[in-house]
Amino acid sequence: MTPERPNRPGAPARATPSTPQPAASAADAAALRAERLERILLALFRSVVREESTDPGLTGVDLVALRLSQDGAEARIGYALEVPRGERQGAEREAAEALARAAPLLRARLAEVIELPTLPSLTFALERVREVPRAARAGAA
Repeated sequence: MTPERPNRPGAPARATPSTPQPAASAADAAALRAERLERILLALFRSVVREESTDPGLTGVDLVALRLSQDGAEARIGYALEVPRGERQGAEREAAEALARAAPLLRARLAEVIELPTLPSLTFALERVREVPRAARAGAA
């Protein structure tokens, strides 16, 4: 056996036995699962709004956040809206109505992709509005 020597300067450190870490609590694990599910649902809904929906009222809408209720019965979806200057009020109303019309499509796609014990109802909340010159609006022809 050779005696233990300290590491040379610049040499990689020797591995030391690590102390076992306590397992994550059930609450932590559930919170991580819920967070992961929220990210998955947001990505799914964003994809449906961008790629499948043909409703012109969704032009300039970007889904930016999703929070599930603790029981999973409701999903609150935050969205941002990009509108032409001077058309904010009408565009806000149009986007809200278009999202309400899109909710059944979003829920249907969710039911096709993920089996959940409860299919959540969807509510939408405007989080921010950005006014842009008319030609710069997302999806403008």
